Amino acid sequence: MPKVKNIIISGGGTGGHLIPAFAIADALKIIEDLNIRFIGSANGIETKLFKKRSEKSYLLDFYGLKRSIDIKSIYHNLFIFPLKFLKSIIKVLKIYRNFKPDIVVGTGGYSSAIPLLVAFFKGIKIVIQEQNSIPGLVNRFFIKKANKACFGFKPNMNNNKNIIVTGNPTIIKNNIIDKSESRGFIKAENMFTIFILGGSQGSVPLNNHFLINYKKYLSMGIQIIWQCGDKNLNQIQNRVKED
Repeated sequence: MPKVKNIIISGGGTGGHLIPAFAIADALKIIEDLNIRFIGSANGIETKLFKKRSEKSYLLDFYGLKRSIDIKSIYHNLFIFPLKFLKSIIKVLKIYRNFKPDIVVGTGGYSSAIPLLVAFFKGIKIVIQEQNSIPGLVNRFFIKKANKACFGFKPNMNNNKNIIVTGNPTIIKNNIIDKSESRGFIKAENMFTIFILGGSQGSVPLNNHFLINYKKYLSMGIQIIWQCGDKNLNQIQNRVKED
């Protein structure tokens, strides 16, 4: 079998898809000297986070299909989607022609769909990494087409021989601090602290709950560290200031 040197890692849109992509890249580079490229979406959080990485990266101006039924969604699905799909296909073909990947890894999200699709038709090996027991739309489509499907949890399917449970990849950090030091950093040495973690985009149910009830928690002497999602930050900050 030829030695693997060039790897494309595609996925993003949210931190749930993007952070595993970064973790996979970091782990691969520790194991061996590899050439790694990222492909993501021009509409996801990778537009900011790719800039912090040393690997070369590409952004596709591509949205998934709209699932609501209204005039804007119908127009998008009939006219905008096909055009952006074709443009993204052409861009990925150019990337593959120049980079010549040996393997394409998909971590989910619509931005991984085209890199995986092009890899499949070009006969390039495919590996997908699914963070959940129930795969998302893109990964569900490619499970049977992939050479390996790596799941973070035992999946709710067992009829695919290419599925393996690997656990979810995590970012490797050299500067791990202990519990007492971290509590000092967040000024929580003597306070009961709640960390609200709603994912990279925030969680609507969690945000709504704490908007209504955060004063009750504060009155009980509880410190709140609230990760609400970038798009919700100004709205929630303004609401808290008004209160």
